[in-house]
Amino acid sequence: MDELAFDHRTILTDALERARSLLEYTTLATAFCAATFTINDLQKVYEIVWGIPVDPRNFRRKVKNVSGFVEDTGHRRHSNGRPAILYRPGPAHAPHPAMLRTSNGL
Repeated sequence: MDELAFDHRTILTDALERARSLLEYTTLATAFCAATFTINDLQKVYEIVWGIPVDPRNFRRKVKNVSGFVEDTGHRRHSNGRPAILYRPGPAHAPHPAMLRTSNGL
């Protein structure tokens, strides 16, 4: 990214910050997941875009406490260990309360 022409570095930096902000105040993160996903899959989206680790317990609690953010599909993803619950995007567009990032990741 060091050799971008003109003001393209600024454009990319501004776009990334806009995406980071949208993840706080919208349910955009679900658009980066497959049609069905686990809470862990969704958490990875936040971690990648925000560039910081997110506490799994706090994240799970916050996602489940936001009405309409995600909906349980009634299916499970089977792998090693306990099967993970599969979710799909819910009808909400703006989580309340917002999913605010902090220096320690939610």
